Amino acid sequence: MSQNPVGKPIAQGTRTPAVRASNRNPAAKADDPEGRLARAQAGARALTPQQRAAIVIALLGPENAGPVVEKIEDRHLKAFYQSYEGLSRIPREVLLATVADFVAELKNLSGTLKGGKEEARELTAQLFDSARSARIFGGDINAKPKADIWLRLAREKAVDLAVYLQKKRAQIIAIVLGQMPNALAGEVLAELPEELTSDVVRRLSKPVKVDEATLAALGDVMEAEYFVDDTSGGDTTTDNPLATVSSILSVLPGNKRDTILKFLADKEPQEAERIRQTMLTFEGLATRISRTSVPTIFRQMEPDQLLMALKLAATNAPDTLEFFYANVSKRMVEQYKEQIEELGPVKKKDAESAQAAMMSLIARLEKEGEIELIRQETEEEGDEEERI
Repeated sequence: MSQNPVGKPIAQGTRTPAVRASNRNPAAKADDPEGRLARAQAGARALTPQQRAAIVIALLGPENAGPVVEKIEDRHLKAFYQSYEGLSRIPREVLLATVADFVAELKNLSGTLKGGKEEARELTAQLFDSARSARIFGGDINAKPKADIWLRLAREKAVDLAVYLQKKRAQIIAIVLGQMPNALAGEVLAELPEELTSDVVRRLSKPVKVDEATLAALGDVMEAEYFVDDTSGGDTTTDNPLATVSSILSVLPGNKRDTILKFLADKEPQEAERIRQTMLTFEGLATRISRTSVPTIFRQMEPDQLLMALKLAATNAPDTLEFFYANVSKRMVEQYKEQIEELGPVKKKDAESAQAAMMSLIARLEKEGEIELIRQETEEEGDEEERI
């Protein structure tokens, strides 16, 4: 028997008021290591696997998590985003129990990890590029998901795109080409079978308006079919379909362009003539660019491509070649001629690609204001002037 403070005996097995008071004291309870561990483990078990993964990725930070998330499929990343968005404040003990392997890193953090909608968006914007974030998380973080597929296609090789597209209907091909930069669209068109290109160009010249839902659905199909392993590409849209067609045809080899225009003239003679009048071609550069533009173009061209373009010009565009040489120094002309001789035989396809590259460069320089094109008046504009 022991005595309590007032001198009365305490029965064996009973707890003193002091002990009972300590049980009611939250501070005393918090000092119990075993109790804290049990509560932390229970809190960790209450989290879903997706939430636990989200915590780990969040604690790694953008620099360390970046290489990891690149190897995770988009569907899993979407689950991560949704889980992280649904988290509230997570106690430090739960964090430690959830990611025991990251205890050292957790010691440098504050006592809590704050989740929530804004925090999830900020973290994903740091972890992923804007296009991927848009594709995975619904498009309202930094970019529109519908544009992503077309931006990624703009970085693909024309040959690969042509192999895929030639199995599609002409209308589908026309829609896809309409979303690409004109230079790339021209390269793809050059790789398609001739019997298909004419029909595609005819549809490009008289496009059907495609609603956003259809365009998004087409993008989803290409995502699944073309990018089977699973990210601005230029002037991908225009309000003037004939200008688009003219720009695309301008980078085609002359013989293929003439074949397409002949087919189009049989089906849509007026559109074909309007395209012909506004089209900028390598063969017609002598009348479409200013004399002062020639040195700028030559400086911007890759040397090897410039030499191949000039070599082919001697046979397919002599007027253009003469115009070029007339607007650079005689010393440079002699130097170009010597280098062309040293080239030796060149594949015609490579030389045609070089001329197409020059046409794409000219279009870009004109768009950036580096050079000016001499505008050609169409017959319709001439008729309008006469009426005035």
